[in-house]
Amino acid sequence: MESRIITIISNIRATGWVTILVFACTTYYALNNGILSIMIMNFTSQLNEDTQKDPSVVEMNQLSEYFFIGFFAVLILSVIGLYIGYGLLKIKKWAVMGFHVISVIIVLTALSGLAYWIYATHQLMQNMDLMIPIRNFSIISIGVFVLLCCWLVTRTNPMLLKKGISIGTTLIAMVNIQNLAEVVYDEPQRVKKYFFIYITSGLLEIQVDDKLLQVNPMQVLTITSGQYHFIKPHQQVEGFLLDFTLDYMAKNEQDIELIFQNSLFCHFDYNEIITINHPDHILQQLKLITKELAEMPFQYLTSVHARIELLLVEVNRAKIENGEEVWKPTALFLTFLEFVRNNFEHNYSLSEVAAQLQTTELKLNEQAKLHAGKTAQNVIYGLVISEAKRIIQYENLLMKEVAFRLGFEDPLYFSKFFKNHTGVSPKEYAAALESSI
Repeated sequence: MESRIITIISNIRATGWVTILVFACTTYYALNNGILSIMIMNFTSQLNEDTQKDPSVVEMNQLSEYFFIGFFAVLILSVIGLYIGYGLLKIKKWAVMGFHVISVIIVLTALSGLAYWIYATHQLMQNMDLMIPIRNFSIISIGVFVLLCCWLVTRTNPMLLKKGISIGTTLIAMVNIQNLAEVVYDEPQRVKKYFFIYITSGLLEIQVDDKLLQVNPMQVLTITSGQYHFIKPHQQVEGFLLDFTLDYMAKNEQDIELIFQNSLFCHFDYNEIITINHPDHILQQLKLITKELAEMPFQYLTSVHARIELLLVEVNRAKIENGEEVWKPTALFLTFLEFVRNNFEHNYSLSEVAAQLQTTELKLNEQAKLHAGKTAQNVIYGLVISEAKRIIQYENLLMKEVAFRLGFEDPLYFSKFFKNHTGVSPKEYAAALESSI
């Protein structure tokens, strides 16, 4: 399953590069020929009236006007194609849909050009008009070239992946592990994955949302999916950075409870640094996970899943040994939190959330009061405010754009909502962040 997902993602990115290359060429082609058409029309317009009435000049002028309109249309299509290619590199759904649409347009144009070419070739035997078949041959060649490139991508890219070569940028895998000494961040990152950081030597400084944290040897830091984080440039820091998706780890309710119990991965932006009492146990599992992912033996994903579970159990035991309280929310409450955090843009009401989770508002309120000490609606408000702060701090958006991202149709209402829960307006919060830098 994982290899299939990686192949699809890499295929999309590779197709994006091919799309950009093809439409960059067609853009250059359209601009050159469009300029040439303008020059011809400008030249013929300066001829005297008698010369302009010459049949060959009239035909040349008509062809120039025809080609200008055609190449202008090609230019517009090429710009759209370049934008779609850029979207494919970013794995955007609209870009995948746009690529299918533009591919259909090209194929239909090529087919119509082929039909007309056959007809024009027949006419060629009678009037020796070369322009129609030559023009339609260029249309057909563009369509065939695009289809051939896409076919080559889907055929060759999986073979390259098996050899460890990928076309495009870094692939998104369900589970991955890196040596911290080799991890370099150019800017804060936000990924829909859960991060498990373990330090063996040195001091690691890491920014998580609005917190600057220091992790010492034999300590673990967990980062929840969707949180921004930035590892500060470091020297002589050794350790492991393990990350995984929720879909990979959460096979059942017991998995969900294991991941989130004891605030190990906390939805409330609480990032705890945990001291490990038996570092050998942690180190052994991390090394085995590294080996499994590198060698990919039979059922390696199942093995890695089990080893991550052992890591989480060991960390939870360490927390209990360190005298911390046990926090064991139910799978329903954790699913509720995860659903809200993944659907901010819909701004679902509590009743709609309950319906989506196939439960009741009463049940969600009971769970929220038991595990968070507040109503389910207030839990939602808290998660929305946390997301708003995150977006304001790390994304260069207008306040109305922040409001729309969070499902608010009225930016003024969002500003009032934010101030009611934080004591300051969104603009004041942003200004305070800037002044603290």
